[in-house]
Amino acid sequence: MYICRASEICTNSLLSRFSMDNANSVTTLLDVNVDFVTTSDEVEERGKNSYQSAVCSLLYLSTRTRPDITFAVNNLAKYCSKPLKNHWTCMKRIFRYLKGTSELGILYSNCSDECVSYYDAVTEVIGNRPQVTVLL
Repeated sequence: MYICRASEICTNSLLSRFSMDNANSVTTLLDVNVDFVTTSDEVEERGKNSYQSAVCSLLYLSTRTRPDITFAVNNLAKYCSKPLKNHWTCMKRIFRYLKGTSELGILYSNCSDECVSYYDAVTEVIGNRPQVTVLL
């Protein structure tokens, strides 16, 4: 990833919007002991609308300049209909991660007309038919 000023401004604005601009930063996105699925009924007092707004904002950020948070945000998005306390805890950790890495992001530039991509393909035969898996 490259340093991107626009990404930093967007990230800081998001942190401020959700009152996480003074949070302590962390260096890892998810805790190894994270539990997205739980049987607990501890509903967070912030409510469903705030959770959905936070997920939507993080999804926007992840698709524009921060692909490193996509996995975690997509997992949290599954619980938009009934966010529990542990989901808010994971959400706060993402915000704290963003706090410590706000200067990172993807830099889009228009200095070249050439688009470069890399891929890897795996071919295997299943039955009599070849199957190709492409990894971008």
